[in-house]
Amino acid sequence: MAMRAMIVDDFRTARVVATRVARQADLTVELEAESGEQALSILAQLDGPPPELMLIDRYMSGMDGIELVERIRQDPTFADTALVIVSADAAQEAVAAALDAGADDYLFKPFDVASLTATLANLGLVPANQAR
Repeated sequence: MAMRAMIVDDFRTARVVATRVARQADLTVELEAESGEQALSILAQLDGPPPELMLIDRYMSGMDGIELVERIRQDPTFADTALVIVSADAAQEAVAAALDAGADDYLFKPFDVASLTATLANLGLVPANQAR
């Protein structure tokens, strides 16, 4: 069974590209949101199990990815959901802020199947030999 994922990004094109890459990495993208606020609303209304992985844009208008991670980490329902911040910002401070907020990893944009599967392997979500 494919891992269930949610993509949160305020740019539609970024969501489309991330969805394409995620599907190539054998993920099932079940949910999408264009803002942190919309993501929280969708998560609050879930009728089934939470996504196993969330790819969250770092810089969004309104609630940014850091605040979204902090809010999600306050809800024990999502304790087992892997939260990965996605950003073109490679500054060490940006990565540290994401990890300090509770993100499990930080993935640099643009990302490809190999970097996504390596991230999943690092998080123990797929076997290391599955990383391409």
